[in-house]
Amino acid sequence: MKADDIELVTRRPVVDGATQLVGIVGSPIAQVRAPEGDIVDGIGFVENLKAHGVDPRGMRALLIGTGGVGTAIAFALAESGVSELFVHDRDTARSDGLAARLSNLERPVRTGPPDPAGFDLVVNASPLGMKSDDPMPMDATHIGAGSVVADVIVHETELLRRAAALGCRTIDGTGMMDHQLAFMAGHMGLGEMDFSAATARRIAAAARR
Repeated sequence: MKADDIELVTRRPVVDGATQLVGIVGSPIAQVRAPEGDIVDGIGFVENLKAHGVDPRGMRALLIGTGGVGTAIAFALAESGVSELFVHDRDTARSDGLAARLSNLERPVRTGPPDPAGFDLVVNASPLGMKSDDPMPMDATHIGAGSVVADVIVHETELLRRAAALGCRTIDGTGMMDHQLAFMAGHMGLGEMDFSAATARRIAAAARR
């Protein structure tokens, strides 16, 4: 992807090249002088699922929130082999646009209501839950007891508390950030250094002392 392609997506040609995923999301998270920008939120999310013993392959997944992070996660879930992917956003034009872009890449995704009933994996990629008085991103009473419920927010949200009370397996966004570091380091040419999730957790723990 060249600068002209980036301009079509971001309206600001700020990098000379980008990966396919940046073209879908519309912005990079890791930029270097060469060869291109990239975004690793989705990779970090899926790797964090796997670190918790959850392989999304074959799962029926619902994703709520299709901003930059949500779009990256949608792409990564499609790449990981979920059996079905439904996306929802209060801005229906945004979720419809994401579905169209992924379908053009032969990664079918459907839009639908934020109803978690019947899904194996339920993901909140919206900002709802960052504040204690935020509304719920979905009706948690519809979540199945065997579902995995994940949130990109880095603390335990009301959604995760309610899901845990129903017997669900819950995963917050802290590990997603940890698992991005190695991919970002590799993109920047620092792959020979230790940027593993375990190292990230150790450094963070030491900084809190």
